[in-house]
Amino acid sequence: MHLAREVFSVERFADLAAAARANLAGRDNVHVVVGDGTEGLPEHAPFDAILVAAAYPSVPAPLAEQLAEGGRLVQPLGPGGAEDVVLFEKRHGELERVRTVSGAHFVRLFGRYGFG
Repeated sequence: MHLAREVFSVERFADLAAAARANLAGRDNVHVVVGDGTEGLPEHAPFDAILVAAAYPSVPAPLAEQLAEGGRLVQPLGPGGAEDVVLFEKRHGELERVRTVSGAHFVRLFGRYGFG
């Protein structure tokens, strides 16, 4: 049984990507790539859902652009260490904040559209 037709994970570090691939062995619908998660994966967009697992004060523009109309994005918003995990939905081409899911503590989101 699959929860999604296809899943992509972008890992910043090659060793984390290798560990993820090993843990997901046998799942032919999951693809782990090494790269800058703030840039997303435009070659595979649009996405119905995007989950960002690191904190930044705003949603990186490429991720908002790659989200399909009606799609949902969850991201911890904040400086890293004390955030609100927020659910967004893309409506009429714009990312709209739906609600805060939870408070949390995440690492910072580094990359071209994140922390430098």
